Amino acid sequence: MTANGVIITSTGETKKLFKKNKIKNIKDFLIIDDSYLQNKIEEAYSSITQMWYSFKTKEVEGKYLVWLDNVTESIYLDIKLGIQSQFSNEIMDSINDLVLPLAIF
Repeated sequence: MTANGVIITSTGETKKLFKKNKIKNIKDFLIIDDSYLQNKIEEAYSSITQMWYSFKTKEVEGKYLVWLDNVTESIYLDIKLGIQSQFSNEIMDSINDLVLPLAIF
């Protein structure tokens, strides 16, 4: 990939995906800003595949090697865990509020 995000080459499933969707620039595939070249982005979303990807780059002779890894399942599990944790905390707070006033000792 070039510094402007132009995809020079790809392989395997990524190559098939890019060809099928006529993706010529990484910004056509992922929702990212220019900080991706400094490895400041760890995860990015693709509206084309509706999936999340970990995103890593390495500069080699003025070009960039890019590694994408589908982390969609992990992202959704993190979201579900957060919702369950919040729900659990609300239940515990509610139990404390309800039990103490009604408790007979």
